[in-house]
Amino acid sequence: VSVKKIFLMASPLPNAYTFSLPLIGTVIVVHSNTLDVLNAEEMQAIIAHEVGHIKNRDSIVTIFTRMPSFFIDLIYLYVYVRLALALANSLVSLDLYSAAIRAIVLIAFFILSRVLTLVSQFFMKKASRDAELMSDYHAASVLGHEATINGLIRLGQRVEAITVLIDEIRWLESLNPERVGTTSNAELMRMITQYPLDGINEQNAQQVAPWVFLSTRLKHMRDVYGLNLNDAQVKDAVEPAIDPLLKKRNDAKPSSKTTKATQVVDWRKVDYDGDRRLSSQEITDLLKLLRTQPTKMLFDREVGVNLMTLDHPDFKRRILFIADEFGL
Repeated sequence: VSVKKIFLMASPLPNAYTFSLPLIGTVIVVHSNTLDVLNAEEMQAIIAHEVGHIKNRDSIVTIFTRMPSFFIDLIYLYVYVRLALALANSLVSLDLYSAAIRAIVLIAFFILSRVLTLVSQFFMKKASRDAELMSDYHAASVLGHEATINGLIRLGQRVEAITVLIDEIRWLESLNPERVGTTSNAELMRMITQYPLDGINEQNAQQVAPWVFLSTRLKHMRDVYGLNLNDAQVKDAVEPAIDPLLKKRNDAKPSSKTTKATQVVDWRKVDYDGDRRLSSQEITDLLKLLRTQPTKMLFDREVGVNLMTLDHPDFKRRILFIADEFGL
């Protein structure tokens, strides 16, 4: 397998992906935050995962599986137009019998095309999920299952924390009805950057969200409008609002620890030494929990999601797949 380049992209969100470019070859792109969240061995496992995609030619397969859908959509459009024009002609000529038949045919074709589209999307998404599992297997084969599983868990937990942070920011934004939905992606990225780049604790994300939201907004206003505020003054202005906002949030959204315990297997319960990484024995204990509680997910954001509609398998599935393949 030949990888021409590995690019590092500045981003507070962890991710890595691969693609092929004419005249350049195959490249791997890694978001900078991935380096903050993972150690060297886990990072190598993520690179090995992407190499697995290259080895299996997943990007090429994806192109060839998705390309026909474009032409099929054009065919659908052509048939829709022809049927609609035929229906219009029947109505203009007051041939109600022909109009009724053509309307039925048009409706039937619409239903059939939608069913075929959904079926094709189902198989494409399944192929994408299978590709992820095979790349996980490749990473575990090269770097070992421990580094690969820890890398997956830490990336999943980082995304979990960021998801909570974004949810809290949206709630804080909703307190001002005049500004609901006005936070741009650029501003949201600035707020996420204020959260510790190695932060993987969703409870902590909820606690720091008011500080991140208010301080980022004030600093942005300072920079744009030239307000005479230094960082210390921003801190003094924000701090008195933190506790009241947290209380208001808790009143609006009571803690759901009991509900969460029935839906999620918390991997941190088997992290006995508290180093936020699982040893071989700790992984074994996690696998026992996952296998004996098949209805539970590994992360809260995956609860209630129709997993068949995802391009990536859920993290529990990925970890259990590695475990099954290596006889853990």
